[in-house]
Amino acid sequence: MVDEIIVGDIIVRDNHDGTYFLGGLCVIPAYENNGIGQAAMNFLDRQFKGAHHWSLETPADKERNHYFYKKCGFHITKEYKVSTVNIVLFEKSVTV
Repeated sequence: MVDEIIVGDIIVRDNHDGTYFLGGLCVIPAYENNGIGQAAMNFLDRQFKGAHHWSLETPADKERNHYFYKKCGFHITKEYKVSTVNIVLFEKSVTV
């Protein structure tokens, strides 16, 4: 939220074993590059203190996403195709 305005969303799936899947982290384009994505990732770290592993998927051609997730400590562990879209799997292990 910025000034009481919703500027994005986060979708998290709890796998109930200390692992989580980040199904989406979206920021409205007009609010990008203002630290909101990084603030959202910091929120996740605080909210899910018991997490020891995170994973997420993003299209292989979305280099800005890749840059952001790598900056947040994620690494590409797999590449595959879903229908006609090339997907990369990012993962991050967390020391609790």
